[in-house]
Amino acid sequence: VTVENCTFTAATLSADPKVVGVRFNKAYNVTVKNCEGTNLHSLCQFQSNDTAIVLEGLKAVNCKNGISLGTTKKVTINGLEIEAQEYGLRLDGNSLQSGTRCSLNVANATITAKQPIIVRKVTEAYDLTLGENVVLNSTEVHQVVFTAGADDAAYVAPAEGSFSYTSANDFVVFLYVVAVSTWDEFT
Repeated sequence: VTVENCTFTAATLSADPKVVGVRFNKAYNVTVKNCEGTNLHSLCQFQSNDTAIVLEGLKAVNCKNGISLGTTKKVTINGLEIEAQEYGLRLDGNSLQSGTRCSLNVANATITAKQPIIVRKVTEAYDLTLGENVVLNSTEVHQVVFTAGADDAAYVAPAEGSFSYTSANDFVVFLYVVAVSTWDEFT
């Protein structure tokens, strides 16, 4: 399935989860190319996808969220601009098929959001690669988050070895909770 050269616009910024540019509950080999969304809940939402998704030349302007990739096994993104209030890219790290490695490769992207990239519910192996020309602007501390919890709850450190992270840039990444001191140090 290919979605190409589309513009999706809502009159005002929408928090309604039904106001989405492209949505697939289950799909195989999807390409979304040269599309733009303005004032949407999300530009794209993918729930459970067994094979590859390719996203090229996408732009989300003044949206609540950017792109939700669900439990898609393999995603390649090249050319992306997102301005969102909450998350830029959200992925679920709990594949529906135990033992399946999922991956996301991103290049040539600028994402501005509270959570530019979040991999939530990490229970399976997840590989995240951020290539050249990736800019992540966060309104919070972390630009990339790996959490065993949800995106709207306190971050929970995922099990060691449950993900890999490679980046051509230095980003602030949440990988695990770090104790900075003990109570005895203050007494």
